[in-house]
Amino acid sequence: MSEFANRRRLTRLPFAVEVEVRAKDHTSKSQTRDINMQGVFVAQEEPLALGTECQVEVVLSSGEGKMAIKANGVVVWQGRDPESGLQGVGIKFLELDPHSQEILWLVVRYNSPIEETPQ
Repeated sequence: MSEFANRRRLTRLPFAVEVEVRAKDHTSKSQTRDINMQGVFVAQEEPLALGTECQVEVVLSSGEGKMAIKANGVVVWQGRDPESGLQGVGIKFLELDPHSQEILWLVVRYNSPIEETPQ
């Protein structure tokens, strides 16, 4: 396991969907690579600087239309992810509204690997 992966507190789940990131003088649309209850990795060719506060909108499509996870966050990591090779940023969620938090919880739960209980 890489040193990068060892520093993570929660397992990130592979999750590739559209995302919009807005900072003071910057707006970009891109793709997520993974997500957990505390943050998201966003592919960006020109990564935002560490410490940049931003608004994140993770767009989810379903049979019933589009939903979004909206969060205020901060860039806590930038560079090339050694696992995927993608250039991007790690954004820590600072604030989620209750609806977005519920959607995120469902996404994480639904996409988490099922653990088998020993018998």
